[in-house]
Amino acid sequence: MKTKGLLTALAFVSLALTACAPGVQPLLDEYNALFDSVTQAGGSGGQEEETWLEDYYEPFENDHFSLPVPEHCSDWDWNMSADPGHPEDEMPPDFVIDKYVGDNGHLTIGENGATLQDVGFKPGNYIITCTVTRSGRKITATCKVLIRSAESLR
Repeated sequence: MKTKGLLTALAFVSLALTACAPGVQPLLDEYNALFDSVTQAGGSGGQEEETWLEDYYEPFENDHFSLPVPEHCSDWDWNMSADPGHPEDEMPPDFVIDKYVGDNGHLTIGENGATLQDVGFKPGNYIITCTVTRSGRKITATCKVLIRSAESLR
């Protein structure tokens, strides 16, 4: 008798729960929307953050260095500075980053036989930021760059 009453109660509760919900899909959609909204919200100031750049690069001073912009960009702005966390590192005097940005938006420092060292870079820590406009939206990516000494190759 107890078993029959327990089964009846369990059947009633199950029926009541499934009758209220139209299915599992709305619950999944609601859960997934939490992640979509975080991705679409992007960075501060109306700019989205995207990761077309790696977080960290480690070129040698006797080599060149190149970074891309994502496809289908209508505008780009590159910025490079010494890493504030390493006050001993500094940018080369009279360095103008726009000189190294091609028509395709890619940043290439030290090319055609020139090296980072030829451009005036010393081993050290740097921060590169690129803001692009794609489909009317501003998107920003940042990376750290550690230029290593050619001596460390030996």
